[in-house]
Amino acid sequence: MAGLFSLDLGGAGRPRLGTCRPVPRTFIDSARFRVDPGTRVTTHWRDGCLLMHVESLRTCALNAVGSRVWSLVEEGCTLDEMVGVLAEEYEATASLIKVGVRGFLSDLLSKGFIVDVDAESTGRLPRRSLRG
Repeated sequence: MAGLFSLDLGGAGRPRLGTCRPVPRTFIDSARFRVDPGTRVTTHWRDGCLLMHVESLRTCALNAVGSRVWSLVEEGCTLDEMVGVLAEEYEATASLIKVGVRGFLSDLLSKGFIVDVDAESTGRLPRRSLRG
């Protein structure tokens, strides 16, 4: 689902569409995320932005919708708040938006670009490989 928002540039060869495979995660509606300190972002790339995780050298190109979600993460919005904003801005149902945003956030988490604030505060951070 995250492939709707982004293009994975990691790895050798040409960029691949639809290669984002989110780790199945269930988020509560009040889940909040923050940008990982190792993540750098360009503000202008085609119609979106580019992310790079400095430690893992992983990169990801976000389209306009993915960039909008990224900005909502930076603002500290909860999942439910993100869905509400996007439902007002785009012609889609909140339930469809929620499914897409959950998959996208799960993908960003699995790649190390963002951190689940609730999991961080309770010590439930998932273990991840920086090269994975």
